[in-house]
Amino acid sequence: MGAPTGYASSPGQLPTARARGQVCRRTGCLAPAERDGLCEVHALDQKRRLAVAVATPVGPTSTRTTLNLSALADIARAREARWRQTAACRGQTEVMYPSHGRGTTAADYAPALALCAACPVVEPCREAGAHERHGVWGGTTPAGRVGRRKAAG
Repeated sequence: MGAPTGYASSPGQLPTARARGQVCRRTGCLAPAERDGLCEVHALDQKRRLAVAVATPVGPTSTRTTLNLSALADIARAREARWRQTAACRGQTEVMYPSHGRGTTAADYAPALALCAACPVVEPCREAGAHERHGVWGGTTPAGRVGRRKAAG
């Protein structure tokens, strides 16, 4: 499978792609550049650093610092995007949702569980899918998640 549009398909192409503004300018990031030479995640991270705390003048010599809730929501979206970008199952919906809508056996989940076993982001995935009714999330099947919820109380 080739690299998606905007990605450097080999390490030798990375400096050229980065110089053309096709790849995020942050070291180590291979995501396509979108805004100001940054990928979506790093652009949100930069926005967060600039806008989380907002100083509001209260008097001639004092200010009150408040949180910018919009920037905090951007942080949450960036964190969500970050782990999803590195998931082993990215782009393999049919594997992660076997026999959707029909009876599913344990054997139907085996390929998805094998992907999860080698995935670097299994913990955040498990947390994100804790209340999902379908598919494999973080190495858990729908029945397994119901059991975890019941055990947790």
